[in-house]
Amino acid sequence: MPSVHTSLLELPNVLDRLGLDCLIEPGWEYGHGNYLWTTPDGYGSYDNPPSAYMVHHTAGTTATPPPTDLSKANAWVGLWDGTRLHASGSGRPMIFLSTAGPCRTSSGYGYRPAAWDYSFEDRRAPVNAEGPDGVTALNRYAFNVETVHPGDGGPIDPGVWDHVVGLGVALHLMYGWEERTLGHLSWTRRKIDPKWSVGLPNDGSRCIIDVQDAIAKGLVMPGQAPNINECEAWSAESWQKAFDYNEALINENTHPKAPLTKEEYFVFQDRQGAFDD
Repeated sequence: MPSVHTSLLELPNVLDRLGLDCLIEPGWEYGHGNYLWTTPDGYGSYDNPPSAYMVHHTAGTTATPPPTDLSKANAWVGLWDGTRLHASGSGRPMIFLSTAGPCRTSSGYGYRPAAWDYSFEDRRAPVNAEGPDGVTALNRYAFNVETVHPGDGGPIDPGVWDHVVGLGVALHLMYGWEERTLGHLSWTRRKIDPKWSVGLPNDGSRCIIDVQDAIAKGLVMPGQAPNINECEAWSAESWQKAFDYNEALINENTHPKAPLTKEEYFVFQDRQGAFDD
């Protein structure tokens, strides 16, 4: 009996709490057998988490997620018609969880030590993946999502966009990441993905920056409001953290070093007058 990759098992529940629809491939928890999530020091384990969120486009308009042991991605996102995922049409936006273990081919090789050597400026340096695969491979480190889209710079379905961003938010919340989102083009000069338009400043070949921005905002924008009274005993440090975050937003810095949780940010918005006392 193959072992279970344990670190992602809570992901379906986190997606559900965020209001995102997902389907699960039977046996997804077993992944690719002995192919393990690996830490930067080279240690592989069934209990390790991935180290980053890697966004791709499929370069096609429809896709059928393959069986778990053959999947090139951990998840696929598109419009689900009950049989296949599509880039456009009347299907339901859906995250299809394919495998909880690393994928052999999705991230591949071509590590770039500085993202600005390409034709765009990514706001995050790539994960510095070390270990038995060497610094050029991200296969054992990144959770990969294949977004059903032709990759021609054209519009992405709004619901599909929300689910790509929401999946990234879920992973960041699960593992306490601050900024771990990469495009495939962030990692290798051989690739252009993702490339689509959603009506944001970096549409097209720079759209990974829009994904990064949306995930950063998704980590702090309110979901369901907590009971304000539960935060009456916030320390001065907590309030200062909230104040510093608001200043970052005023100065249009969408990636502060210490982002708030969604609950903290909602409370801050509701209690901003506390700083005027």
